[in-house]
Amino acid sequence: TIRRCRRSISAPDKVRPLFLGESLHALSLLRARVIGCSPKGRCRIVRDFKGKTAFITGGAEGIGLALGRTFVEAGMNVMLADIEADALSAAVQSFADTGATVRGVICDVADPASVARAAQTSFDTFGNVHVLCNNAGVAGGSGIDNISLDNWRWVLDVNLMGVLHGIHAFLPHIRAHGEGGHIVNAASM
Repeated sequence: TIRRCRRSISAPDKVRPLFLGESLHALSLLRARVIGCSPKGRCRIVRDFKGKTAFITGGAEGIGLALGRTFVEAGMNVMLADIEADALSAAVQSFADTGATVRGVICDVADPASVARAAQTSFDTFGNVHVLCNNAGVAGGSGIDNISLDNWRWVLDVNLMGVLHGIHAFLPHIRAHGEGGHIVNAASM
């Protein structure tokens, strides 16, 4: 099914953070419908997730790992990406008894070349990627007035530039394969 995309902007007073339960509910809705738009503004609605592929940054633990489990339950292949090798290995191993196709790739989202390599590894492993979750995030580690400029740069490199690097690496691919897709950007504050 193809349809024209509708773009809307929420009023600032209607924007609020999602709590974990609400986020997981929102993820469950992805099972029913994920929309990807072509450069011409046409959308393809993805209704069947079985055999599709998700790429998740910050996938070794927390919300990233929960995303991975949700996508596995929907029948998707999953590529977990994380900078922490030991945690990533343990996360991938946690799926061993499920029969799911889950792989891991080391990825530093602050480094565009690392993200590009991880994306290529995903394409080589699974073919097309349909869902990108830019989930990796960090915090400065102290009160706002005590964070050094170097820590601010690191936070921005991971939390902002990491999202942009992910979009840059995956959006052309998702548009080119024409099977539909979705990009989910999470934020750490």
